[in-house]
Amino acid sequence: NLVANAIAHTPSGGSVKLALGSDENGAWARVDDTGVGIDQADLPRVFDVAYRGSNDRVPRADSSLPSGSGLGLAIAAGLVQAHRGTLSAHNLPTGARFEVRLPLAD
Repeated sequence: NLVANAIAHTPSGGSVKLALGSDENGAWARVDDTGVGIDQADLPRVFDVAYRGSNDRVPRADSSLPSGSGLGLAIAAGLVQAHRGTLSAHNLPTGARFEVRLPLAD
């Protein structure tokens, strides 16, 4: 869902970058895009069930893609939390970053 969203909300000529790594806090995966970012007012609610942002992160790279129901990020966050991890979102100078953090196995 995170990668599909990044692709859908990145304009033609933009980029989506994936990164994986680990640190003292566990493993992480990041999805960065060069789309329009997320409205600051929407950031606290992006993982709420059925929430769709005020600008819906338009323009979409491919207008033939469905606009979404507001469930994907909520489901992704629930899956990550079920594995004792976190899913966060914030804006970059150009675009947005979604980051999954999971604890390393004991």
